[in-house]
Amino acid sequence: MRSKVITLILYVLSVLLISEWIYPFIFLTDLKNPLFMVIYLALSLAVFFLGWRFYVTIPIHLVSIYLLMGIYFHQGRPLDPKFLSDFIQIIEKGFRDLLSFNAYDISIAFITLIFFVAIWLLNYITSFTILKKQRIMSVLALTVAYIAVVNTFTEYAGQMALVRTVIIGFLLLHFALSKRLETPNRLSGLTEKKRPILYHLSMILLIIIFLSSALLFPQQKPVFDDPVPYIRETLGMNTTKTVGYSEDDSELGGALKPDHSQVFQVWSEKEHYYRVETKRTYTGRGWATPNRTSLEKFKSGESFPLTLTDDFDTTKQVLDIQFDSANNYLVYPYGTEMFTKEGATFSLSDETEKVTPDAAIRDYSLTAFEPVYDIKRMKEANFNSLSETFLKAYTNLPDELPKRVRDLAAKVTKDADTPYDQAKAIENFLSFTGGFRYSTEDAKATPQNADYVDQFLFETKVGYCDNFSSSMIVMLRSLGIPARFAKGFTSGDKVRSENGKTLFSVKNSNAHSWPEVYFPGTGWVPFEPTATFQNPEEFSDSSTERQVTSDAPSTSEENEAPAQRETPEQRKNAEQGTDTKTAAQNETDSAKKEATQSLLILWIALGASFVIAVLMFFFRKSIRLFWFKRGIQNDKWNLQTSYRKLLRLLKAYDYLREPSETLSSFASRIQIDGFTSLTLAYENWLYGEESTSFPKEDFERVIRALRSK
Repeated sequence: MRSKVITLILYVLSVLLISEWIYPFIFLTDLKNPLFMVIYLALSLAVFFLGWRFYVTIPIHLVSIYLLMGIYFHQGRPLDPKFLSDFIQIIEKGFRDLLSFNAYDISIAFITLIFFVAIWLLNYITSFTILKKQRIMSVLALTVAYIAVVNTFTEYAGQMALVRTVIIGFLLLHFALSKRLETPNRLSGLTEKKRPILYHLSMILLIIIFLSSALLFPQQKPVFDDPVPYIRETLGMNTTKTVGYSEDDSELGGALKPDHSQVFQVWSEKEHYYRVETKRTYTGRGWATPNRTSLEKFKSGESFPLTLTDDFDTTKQVLDIQFDSANNYLVYPYGTEMFTKEGATFSLSDETEKVTPDAAIRDYSLTAFEPVYDIKRMKEANFNSLSETFLKAYTNLPDELPKRVRDLAAKVTKDADTPYDQAKAIENFLSFTGGFRYSTEDAKATPQNADYVDQFLFETKVGYCDNFSSSMIVMLRSLGIPARFAKGFTSGDKVRSENGKTLFSVKNSNAHSWPEVYFPGTGWVPFEPTATFQNPEEFSDSSTERQVTSDAPSTSEENEAPAQRETPEQRKNAEQGTDTKTAAQNETDSAKKEATQSLLILWIALGASFVIAVLMFFFRKSIRLFWFKRGIQNDKWNLQTSYRKLLRLLKAYDYLREPSETLSSFASRIQIDGFTSLTLAYENWLYGEESTSFPKEDFERVIRALRSK
């Protein structure tokens, strides 16, 4: 009984240990719900712990993997007959890409399939090292190395996973050693039976003490610098991978991981875009940060020494901003007139227009007037009044810019009469009519010797705000219209409203970039070419005395819902589609019902399999004894085969024969009714080759003795 308990404990600890392989994989592949993988892991380990033969374990694993692939990659419907062809295609395409060394084309589905097979092999190795060798160090070291590498070179936070792994590893080592040193029939008295329990409890208590001490005691700082940043830089892995504000825009492109942690809160009467800085030099890969910049000092309560717009109305607002932690830069909306923070001094960069406090601050207030963006005035703007120096600074482009980018800008704006009309044509092309799609997950990195904007406009057509804003700026500059790269945050999410103001929560996922276009007589004007986003600034046309855009709600970097811009074609399609909504809804409901039924069947099958596996684990000896008895009664084997099977059965019942012990001595020591006469008959056949009748009654006596144990 004690051996059963220890084996069960080893099984549970092994499931917990191998589960640490699953959680990083789920995180890195963005798959949902690791529960199905854990169930597969538990079932896989169970069949190995039960000692089932390969002709049983292989079909169980293949069926389980097929069902799991259907759950994760066929809308939770693995029993759908159509999935079989999809599954075969996943395997065929995966091996083709693998053999062709097309790593970037290998699908997540095929990678997941390989991961399931790897878990299968890892479970076999784990069960073998624990049950046969009573050693676990190799699997434990491999798990620690796996988590350490994933924690170091990916966004997965594996610190607690390492702690859990070490704890599980210590427990596994302890119980594996206990099972290894265990001797059958060694303990008989009540006092002796209590000793193993006290021993195990003492070891667990000792581990708890060591762990608590490690967590409570002060931690010493590292003596040497962290080498990981250098390694990541050398391997080309030091690119921004998480949504949020970053000063470095020199290498744009690539997918972004979501980050919904809050950066600051702001009380405001309306929504704004909050500027942080601007960039003016496009390199073909991103936007260069100036090496030198002049700083202009100003104090709290003094006029803000930056005018972005030439005209303001009389609407005045006071905004209260509070960062979640002390910050070294300020955010501010268009029309900012003054910053207020008692005793604070600020600096304004003439190159980037970034505002920094002399000392990090958490909260401040600012006063802002509503800027006036008059469409009539922008259409009539005289660009000949701009200096050559100004135009060169804000229309400069790399010599290596592909010609087709300039040709596309000319084509999109061929019907535009003024620079303002050209800007609106490009904005509309990128955000609506050009077939571009917003996505932070599907955006591609820029290949070497390729242009960032050119790749987005002609190759991928998928990206986020940096792609859209940079493309509009480059296209405008190719037409001789001054534009620059602005970045900061969108308005964020509304929390609550009080006394005519609204509290907005601005997160890392609200980090954003947009183009600013310069119009003489108006100043720098924000545009919004990013699909699914809308400009919160107000535009009016004095020639018609009507407002064109007002208080358009902005969205975050993570929101991929389309903007509310409806064309006549869309309205017509919507009207035509009204009659088909009910049928489509019924079809959707039917599909959901079918998926739910399939999922329910799968849950029942997995649950039943797990229950059967557990029952077979606890009653495995009785099952083996039953089949042995059937074989004896049906004269299935001869004497020598039956006796050898009986020896293996006795081993399962903890009757272990010492390596130097003879069969006769073994039979005398264990004293099982009928086994001594069976041993004598077997030795007569083995050494004397005497023909003897099959001693079925002796076998049945041994079976009854084992059953009563």
